[in-house]
Amino acid sequence: MSPAGPLVVRAALAFRRTFTAVPIRANFPGSREEAALTPLKFLVFYGGVFVLGAITATACKPDYKTFAFRCSPRQPENCPDGRGDDFMCCSDDPAASGGKNPRYLLAQREVGGETGDPIFSGGRNAASTSGMCVRISEIPVTFAIGDPPATNCPIPCNPKWSGSRVNQVCGVGNVCCQTTELHPTDCVNDNGTWRPAVGSDNGVLTRWGDQETSQDTSSPGIGAGCTAFAGGDTTSPAYLDCVAQLSVANQRGFCLPGDVRCPLALPEYLDACECMNTPSNPNCASQG
Repeated sequence: MSPAGPLVVRAALAFRRTFTAVPIRANFPGSREEAALTPLKFLVFYGGVFVLGAITATACKPDYKTFAFRCSPRQPENCPDGRGDDFMCCSDDPAASGGKNPRYLLAQREVGGETGDPIFSGGRNAASTSGMCVRISEIPVTFAIGDPPATNCPIPCNPKWSGSRVNQVCGVGNVCCQTTELHPTDCVNDNGTWRPAVGSDNGVLTRWGDQETSQDTSSPGIGAGCTAFAGGDTTSPAYLDCVAQLSVANQRGFCLPGDVRCPLALPEYLDACECMNTPSNPNCASQG
């Protein structure tokens, strides 16, 4: 392992224990002053490596990083506001009609490959239940989308895409980093093997909404996002297509520069489903 290796592995383990433990919330916990003193940890860029850094704070105002914490774009008032902060709850779900690449407005290029309408991002950002509070003024134009109301949000992407698809959406040489890790409830048992759930598993291997990070859920079941996407017709091909594109956390991320190392993509890292398949793996024990 390279000298930087142990540092990156420790960052990945810290990512598991702290960053993804922050729940999706509609508002800050308690008062503004309490929020300023809460010892949450946030994802930041530093030295070309995806690592964690604690917020710095005074009694009046916390110093949130570019990517602050998880949020639901569907809920109002998710992010810091009223203090000069230009945060927005940006969806990290790139799902598009037909399973195609999402068709985003980009400043200097077009999304490559076959494209479809974004279902939970871009112009439909508010349909998503998965996202991050992002200081949009700090997103470089080459990594931002121009689709209102999500203008200047980072480009959503799927970490499970092939390298060629990542190049088509993120730009050649860039990477797609997963934003939050899987939870054991996100996994389904498919003929004896645990894997991340997808929308087509609903009613077959699981009830959609029983997962920790499932998109567009409704106590449990498919929620309002797919219904609205299909114009209210839950028997239409558009609705069925939307359900087929539903995912959990392993298919959500943001495009980042190529020199960023994504903790959840490290070969040493095993996700919750992989650890359920190989519980004796020492990496699972060290990540727990």
